[in-house]
Amino acid sequence: MGSQIKNKSFIFNFQAIIVCLIVFVYAYFSVLFYLPRTLYMDTSYMTFNLLNYETFALEHNRLSLFFLQFVPLIFVKLKMSLTMVLMSISLWPCFLYGSITYLLYKKFNQPVLAFVWLLLLIVPMRHFFNYALSESNMALGMSLLGFGYVIFMLESNRIPTLWNLTWLFGFNMIAVLFHPSAIIYLMIIGFVIFLKVGYNKWFGAHLLTYLEVCILYFLIKPKGGYDTQIIENIFSFQSLSNILDSYVINFYLGNFWSYYLLFFVAMLFILIRFFMQNKFMKLMLYSCFCLFVFIMVSIIYVNGDSVFFMEKNMLPISLIMLLPIVLVFKGFKFDKHWQHLITLSVMVLVFSFGLFQIHKVGLLYRSRSLQVLDIVKLMDSKGLKKVWIQQDAIQNSFNMAPWTMPYETLILSNLFLDKSITLKPFLEETNLKSEANDFIGSDFTPVINLDKNPLNPTYFKALKGNYQVIDITKE
Repeated sequence: MGSQIKNKSFIFNFQAIIVCLIVFVYAYFSVLFYLPRTLYMDTSYMTFNLLNYETFALEHNRLSLFFLQFVPLIFVKLKMSLTMVLMSISLWPCFLYGSITYLLYKKFNQPVLAFVWLLLLIVPMRHFFNYALSESNMALGMSLLGFGYVIFMLESNRIPTLWNLTWLFGFNMIAVLFHPSAIIYLMIIGFVIFLKVGYNKWFGAHLLTYLEVCILYFLIKPKGGYDTQIIENIFSFQSLSNILDSYVINFYLGNFWSYYLLFFVAMLFILIRFFMQNKFMKLMLYSCFCLFVFIMVSIIYVNGDSVFFMEKNMLPISLIMLLPIVLVFKGFKFDKHWQHLITLSVMVLVFSFGLFQIHKVGLLYRSRSLQVLDIVKLMDSKGLKKVWIQQDAIQNSFNMAPWTMPYETLILSNLFLDKSITLKPFLEETNLKSEANDFIGSDFTPVINLDKNPLNPTYFKALKGNYQVIDITKE
């Protein structure tokens, strides 16, 4: 008996060490690749707004971005250096991810679920790692916290009370407020709870709170915009009729061996366990639900996106293939010490591979940031401050993201040169009108009149002069 307790304690400590190492390496990469994580794509736009206006940048009216921007905004209010602010933007989400891991692992006593959360955050998210202010990551994390809470209560033989329902509603509501993809995550979680307990009171509690948050979301969500377009795709006959040509299918098959083999193997393992336990109804339901989620994602993202965002878009498929592993391992008996060690060793290999891929891709994105910096330095050597640059000349480079380049170059120039230089890409050299006091950002935002609305002098030097057209291919 004493030997069993000692072995169990050893395994628990070994698990904890692995979890801590994974979170530590993830945080280290967040420091190493802080430039692309804070100055690429949408994050660049949000970073600029945080720095310039000293207030929350709540894109698409997602109030829950408050959680991701709270600490960086404090740094801005305290007039911390630009480097420190960018570091805080990159690192603060890691603290939130680590907190979710701690709650799942320690407070809810769900080590397998904690590993599932970290695995989903790492293995299929190589490019999307370079997106610090990710609402969808937090939506997934909060959804899994609600799931962990339900499983913990079930294993503690507790019945739902008003207090429990309030907590569950809180987890689920925050998840949906972070990103509407949580509606799919919570649906998947509800299905897995049903697989575990059937029509149990806790399944009813989850279903009740799920319906409540969905109704509230559709009542308070703003009309129009990205989220509305996604919802319209779900109910679009055209999207359904074009499902066989969906970009999701091509992306999944094209990246199967490098991204999704692990999740497919996990799904097969779950199906085999159901078969061996003679749980044929669960086997059939799980198979059908996996297909249903794949079809749903294929309809929603029928037109596809860049690999950067497709990794995030494909998460529901990875989640349904992997999440029931929590149920399987709960009923899987490790009779010998070496069986635990083999399982943990496999996990170490899987996470090592995932982190290696993040590092490999991160080097490419950091190289891209330095390429942009080289262009900024070239403009500085010519004494230029505001530049129109041909988009065709740069779009073949590694993910140059033309729409956010005005913000990215402005921040990079102040970070490394202590000067304000901005580059605005254009497609055609017509109607390139601007005034000497203008700052031209993205095409969907109004031009900023710097006389009326000067840049924040704490982080940006004065930006003067007229925009000039430069042919970068001749430089």
